Amino acid sequence: MTGRKLALIALILLSPALHAERVDQLPVPLPASHVADPRGLLAADTRAELDRLASTLDRAGRGELGFVVIASTEGVDARRFATEVFNRWGIGDRQRNDGTLILLAKDDRAAEIVLGSGIDNGVNRQHAERVMQGAMVPRFKQGNYDQALVAGTTQLLQSVYAIDLSRPVEQAPADEPGRPTGLARSRAARRRPMRPQLLTARPHPESTPASRPRQPHRRQAHPCRASHRRRRQRSPRTPVFWWLASASWRPCSAARCG
Repeated sequence: MTGRKLALIALILLSPALHAERVDQLPVPLPASHVADPRGLLAADTRAELDRLASTLDRAGRGELGFVVIASTEGVDARRFATEVFNRWGIGDRQRNDGTLILLAKDDRAAEIVLGSGIDNGVNRQHAERVMQGAMVPRFKQGNYDQALVAGTTQLLQSVYAIDLSRPVEQAPADEPGRPTGLARSRAARRRPMRPQLLTARPHPESTPASRPRQPHRRQAHPCRASHRRRRQRSPRTPVFWWLASASWRPCSAARCG
């Protein structure tokens, strides 16, 4: 067998893999876009429209969208592939887990809608199934992949996320707890470190002898000073300032001092 035939056989065997994508090799489109389309299977206008819809949901603060458009998953189950991409990108708020990923594998004729665990309930599953079977699959069969993704995403925002696209969506408050801030910004955002509070201990008046008021010198010459001191022995639990303040309340009587 000649070398030319061997090269032709190898090219035939490797041709499916040349058009396949792996999760770890899939380029992350962020922060410029929410759409990963490494081979340019979608039109530029379609990618722009999908980004606009994803930004609308981001402004509403109700969830997050991500899109993956590839030729093939290289034999990997489409659901598993989409779930791995969802977890690798970290779509949605970390606490609420309200993200959604839409996968299209064109050559495999497969598509998936992956809901985050925070919104993955019976009602939203029914909404996602209606979107897939009613808006996307009929257009996929006709070869209208761009229209299928745009129509499916539009209905998904209206049904799962309750977004009214007929009027402008107001910006969600920036200080809303748990508000998603976009795929790129949610990763880059960090909680602002708290400034440590330095507490300065103030010495108790009892521990600063220099601050204690001294008795006047004339009191030291009093004849009953020794007896007064014995009667007014301070208790260990008595505050110093109280003892000093009450020391001048009882002057000596002439009968006792005489």
